[in-house]
Parts: sequence; structure tokens; C-alpha cells
Amino acid sequence: MKKLNKFFAILVALAMMAMLAVTSAFAAEETEVTQSNAPGKAAITKNYDVPAGVSVPKATFIFDFENKEKPSSATGTLASQKIEWNETEVANLKGEQHKYLLLKDVFNYDASTLVVDTTKSVLTQPGEYVYVVKENEFTSQYTAVAAPSTDNMDYSSAVYTLRIYVIREGENLKIKTITVEEGDTSTTVPGGERKKVNPDVKSQNNDTPGDISDDYEGSDFDFTNVYTKTVKTDSNDKDGAFNIAKTVTGSGDTAVGFPFTATIKLDEKTTLTDNKLVGKIGDTEVVFDFGTSKEATQTFTLANGQKLVFAEFPAGATVDFEETLANSNIQKKDLYTKKTSGSAVTAKDFAKEKNAKDTTIAINEKANVAVENNLDEKDIGPEGILISNLPYIALALVAIGGLVAYVVVRRKADDEA
Repeated sequence: MKKLNKFFAILVALAMMAMLAVTSAFAAEETEVTQSNAPGKAAITKNYDVPAGVSVPKATFIFDFENKEKPSSATGTLASQKIEWNETEVANLKGEQHKYLLLKDVFNYDASTLVVDTTKSVLTQPGEYVYVVKENEFTSQYTAVAAPSTDNMDYSSAVYTLRIYVIREGENLKIKTITVEEGDTSTTVPGGERKKVNPDVKSQNNDTPGDISDDYEGSDFDFTNVYTKTVKTDSNDKDGAFNIAKTVTGSGDTAVGFPFTATIKLDEKTTLTDNKLVGKIGDTEVVFDFGTSKEATQTFTLANGQKLVFAEFPAGATVDFEETLANSNIQKKDLYTKKTSGSAVTAKDFAKEKNAKDTTIAINEKANVAVENNLDEKDIGPEGILISNLPYIALALVAIGGLVAYVVVRRKADDEA
């Protein structure tokens, strides 16, 4: 009996050790994922997502903190907070932008000591404070583009539950933990299913709130807004939002169509009606069908004075186009020179570069491209012979004439003999 009791005692001890190990493992995991590792760097991250090459409009994003729980004796209401891109900041910005709002500035506590300034903070008593945090689409605002162009701000629908636990240490109140969970978990039964995120700013160039940095990496407590723009023109604008125009000069053929291949690449954030972009050459439609892709290619021809015109064009899209003259049946095609210019062309002179590829930049505003082909009438005779080669041709004709005369004279001499 004693041996049996001893055996059971050993089993109970082992079971308790196993339970402690499991509890410790869960506790360690819970501590790691549920609370800020550095409350001084806990922050709301704002991602302002704009297609590459598109100007960032002035905007103010408002965040509401709905207080769901606080110690009964705590006083004060937390005002809505904002993250702003002002006129100065947006002057030369394009593409994705990011900022953050440090919680130390929202709740007024010291980043290093975590001591709360109770004269300014809503954290006035020890205990747990619970807030549901959302971006307020109705009070947030941005500077929209002028008509006829259109744009859209897709506001973030993210919702987070912020839990701040405050303790008393001597005469001070201090932040003990900060926890952020996805969704409104303020009424969730403790121990229920919750997805926690890390609110700490992972890395940054400096500790200045609102700093914009190329290698910015914010917290997982984030809100992402997507801004898109379509450049449009009215029905009276014959140049459209984007166009490729053709000019033939010199002795070039002004009646024939010069062949082009164009590829339009959309930004990942851009969506199109029917997934198509339609340009026109006069009354003839040129349809770029993207299907399920973000890229579409089409061929077309442009004669002198013609344009491929798009009445509207998504900002952030790029166009790679190439005049494929070398593959055409155009007479004297090797004698043409080409020059490409315009507001949407990369800074390069294509003059005398036969069949060079012309690549546009990302479209941000109304843009145009002009392609000029020239056949120099000073250098080309009526039959297409290069005038600059005439002296050599004359010498060749003289030599041939001399040879013919020599043969004739020699044959006549032979006949007389």
C-alpha cells in the first residue's frame, strides 16, 4: 500500500510539473504577443497608399477613441486624434506615404519612464482602460482634384481594441502594458478568441512623430487608405488626357500609316470599368483589353497629323510604345530619322536613332507625346538617291564610260586589222 501511495504521489508530482511547464509556455507566448514590448514606441501607423508617380493630395485623417471601460473613479474624455499631410509636405511627394501617431503623445506619458502626466492625461487612476479605435471617414478629409478629372479615397475599415493597464508606483501612475487586438473585442469574454498585433514601431530613422522616411517601417496597429485618380478631359478637348501624335516632315510620305506597338501598365491599385481602356484615332477605336491582368498591348498606325487620343487615363499608369518602322513596308524606311518629345516622355533625344524605343513616364496629369519622322529633302533626289553620294556615282559613271569606250575602240581596231 505504501508503494502504491508513493507511486501515485510521483504521478501527481509529474502531472503538476507538466501543467506548470504548459502554463509557463502559454504565459510566455501570451506576454510576447499581447503587450507592447516598448510602450514608449507604441503607435498608430497611417499608410497613405497612392499609385506610383501620382501626387499626394493634402489630407487629414481623424481617429476616434471610443472609451469602453475605465476605472470608476477615472475622469476625462479622450478627444479624436488626427494624422495630417499638409500643403508643404505634399508639394513634391508621390507614391506611398506613411506616418505614425505615438501613443505616448495621445495619452501623455513619458517614453522612457512610462510615468503618466495626470494633469494632461485621461489616465488618472490605476486600472485598465479599454478603447475601440476607428478611422472616421466622415470627419477625415482630403483635397479632391478639380473637374473633369476624378479621384477617390478608399478609407480604412480597420477596427482595433486598445487596452492600457496603469499601475501606481509610489506617487506616480505608470503604464504597465499596452495591448492591441484586431476588431472590437471590448465585450469579448476574457480568454476568448482574440488576434493581437504588435503596436510598437519596428524601426525608424528618428523618434520624431510624423516623420516620413523612405525605409519607414511602422507598427501592426495600422490603417491603410488607398487614393486613386483618373485624368479626364471634356468633350471639347481634342488632345484628351493622354495622346500620341504623329508628324512626318521633309520628303517623308504623309499619306502612309506608320506602325506602333504600345503596352499600358496599370498600377496594382487601379481598377477599370470592363477592364478596358479605349483610345481613338479619329473615329476609329483602339481598345486595350486588360482582362484579368494589369497590362495590355495593342498595335496601331498613325499617319501625318493623326493622334491616338484617350479622353481619360488612370493616374499612375505607364505606357511603353515603340514605332516599329523597321518591320514595315514603308519605302525608304531606313532613311527616316525620328525625334520624340512631349510631357510624358523620358528625357532623351531620339533624333537620328532609327526605331529607338520610346518609353513614357507614369501619368500623373494630362500628358502628350509627339513623334516626328523626317526624310531630309536636301539630301535625297527625286528618285531616292542620296545627293551626297552623287560625286562618287559620277566618278563611277566616268570609269564605266571609259571602260566602254576602250572596249569599243579596241574592237574596232581588231576588225580593221
